[in-house]
Amino acid sequence: MKPLALPRMSQVTAAHACWDLHAHADLVDGRNSVAEMAAAARARGLTVLAFTEHARSSFQSWWPRYVEAVGAARAGENGGLEIVLGLEANAIGAPGNVDLTPDMWRDADLVLGAVHGYYDAASWDRIYPEELGPEAALDYETGHLCGLCDNPGVHVLAHPFWLHRRHFGEPPEAALRWVWEKA
Repeated sequence: MKPLALPRMSQVTAAHACWDLHAHADLVDGRNSVAEMAAAARARGLTVLAFTEHARSSFQSWWPRYVEAVGAARAGENGGLEIVLGLEANAIGAPGNVDLTPDMWRDADLVLGAVHGYYDAASWDRIYPEELGPEAALDYETGHLCGLCDNPGVHVLAHPFWLHRRHFGEPPEAALRWVWEKA
């Protein structure tokens, strides 16, 4: 993996506003092709565009096509646009673990870590939010977000506390602060 040189939060400047580090093409759940999105990013004046398809070890059939499409976009005339091969990995199992294949780890320049669901740590069976309740769900998501921060292969947290917001509303400020300090 070739990590993207990301600034620390204290180093972010106005120039970083021209970066998009979370874009989904049409290989999994986006609407436009890699080439179309790269052209649109150039037209809008972006300087960095990271393609971050949702990835799991069970999704590996499309991975070679994705690597090829991003590689082709990189090889084209990009007018100052840096194109990044990334992925959005789901936290699963023990906190900090993500469900990726060795090829995905090797090929990706950028890994976004996200909590997309509640899963049993041993079986990986889905747990429904109403089975957990708001406090246990908050503990689960906070633990996994902090675990992703400890995983050296994960570069960015994608939509922290999205699940809690979706099912139970805004998380307490203390949880936000805890993850912010960990990140």
